[in-house]
Amino acid sequence: MKEQTPPVIEFLSHDVLRRDHKDHSLLSSIGRQIGSFIKWKRVKPHKELLNQANYLLLGLIALATVTGLCFLLDAPLASAAFTYLVLLVLLSLVTNFRSLIVLSCVGVCCLSYFFAAPIYSLRVDDPQDLSTIGAFVITSLIVNFLVMRVRAEQRDRIATCELLRDTNQRLATANAALRNENAERGRAEAALRESEAKLRDYAATASDWLWEIGPDYKFTQLTGNAFGSHPADRIGTACWDHALDRDTESEKWRRLRATLDSRKLFRDFVYCAVGGDGAPIYVKASGKPVFDCDGEFRGYRGTGADVTAEIRADRAETELRKVQSRLAHVSRVTTLGELTASLAHEVNQPLAGVVSSADACLHWLAAKLPNVDKARRATERILRDAKRASDVVARVRDLAKKAPLQRTWVDINETVEETISLATRELSQNNVSLETQLAENLPQILADRIQLQQVILNLIINACEALTAADDEFRKLSISTAREMDGVALTVRDTGVGIDPQQIETLFEAFHTTKPGGMGMGLAVSRSIIEGHGGRLWAEPNEPRGAIFKFTIPSKKENG
Repeated sequence: MKEQTPPVIEFLSHDVLRRDHKDHSLLSSIGRQIGSFIKWKRVKPHKELLNQANYLLLGLIALATVTGLCFLLDAPLASAAFTYLVLLVLLSLVTNFRSLIVLSCVGVCCLSYFFAAPIYSLRVDDPQDLSTIGAFVITSLIVNFLVMRVRAEQRDRIATCELLRDTNQRLATANAALRNENAERGRAEAALRESEAKLRDYAATASDWLWEIGPDYKFTQLTGNAFGSHPADRIGTACWDHALDRDTESEKWRRLRATLDSRKLFRDFVYCAVGGDGAPIYVKASGKPVFDCDGEFRGYRGTGADVTAEIRADRAETELRKVQSRLAHVSRVTTLGELTASLAHEVNQPLAGVVSSADACLHWLAAKLPNVDKARRATERILRDAKRASDVVARVRDLAKKAPLQRTWVDINETVEETISLATRELSQNNVSLETQLAENLPQILADRIQLQQVILNLIINACEALTAADDEFRKLSISTAREMDGVALTVRDTGVGIDPQQIETLFEAFHTTKPGGMGMGLAVSRSIIEGHGGRLWAEPNEPRGAIFKFTIPSKKENG
């Protein structure tokens, strides 16, 4: 038997000698099972099918190897069956249950064919051998089932662990996100609380207040500082219920009611109301309409402020401007009084020319042969002198009359020339040498021409009076204009007695004067006029002697 080819190899290579037809049927059945197994494996994914085929091939090789070893060692049936059983248990750790069934069937065939009498036949004659094979089949099935169940439970446990691990990871991620969200929410809530605290502080300390009114325009909410009274006193009432100017300014209230009825925004509505102490206060209110999510009108919400101080300040400023205007008029009249002799000369000179020209005209017309050409020229001289006298009278009347402030576009050079014509007599009587340096192409300024002439005339008269104390050769007066960065400038420069640098600012104080019998209002009024035009008037010493008075006024771009 040792010299023959190993039967197991002959069996697996299908070259073994078949003894009878039953053996062929059994082998055919095993082949069909293997074919069914392979066909079943083909429905699996390619990778899994390949793995299971490898495990089945490995089991067949291992089973053939064990069979060959047991057969060569002439092992008894029980030992071979036990060895098969151990092999199947080991294979159950890597293969599936169906492969184990196939391997168990192959094992039964090998036990019957090689180890049970008669050998080389699938028939078993000995009942004990049949019991051993049956026990092997039952034990292998039970062991394989238990092992596969343990493996399934292990797989389920592993899957459960993996699921728990994934769940824990997701929970950890979710917890981290929740912690971050809670932290962000905490910071947002802290910022909101801080913002609310700031708003409460602002509302408690500010002069403004918040208000809300319903669709009937009655107050539904007011902050504590509203109207200088307790909010409960005005809840349920409308703003016009406490107004003092509803009858005197009915048009203003009619426009407000129309705005409210049209559901429009309104701003800076000022009205007079009764304050908490019963005194009148001025309130400035602004509000916007409020609608709900369905677009239904719910009322108005806005702010209010006590502007009593501002209104009173504006009225005081208006009264101050009126007083300044009256004072400027008094100053102009006083200045004209000082120029009476000069103005009389300015008017008398053209009037004398008119008389002389009229006599000449009558003479040329009374001749036997009237000289019409010379009479016409005499008449033209009359018209010229009459217009000259009329211009002087008109300028004096403009300076003397009490007229409201009228700002127009003014050429500073023309204003200087008109003012000099009024002071010509004053300059000649004091032997003052006048020099003008008027820059060309200066921008126009928005100013009151009469007030501007008043300032220039006052500076010229002051310079003439300062020059009376100087020798004739030093009596020089210079008037110049120039373009400044933000407008135009006028400078009056004299060579008189000069001014003390420490008393420069006192020159512009009201009722301060250095002239006997002076009112001390000229420079004070002049400075207020220039500052009212957005400019500046100042003085400084002239070198080597005398004084300089200079003012600037913004050009039309800044002043307009």
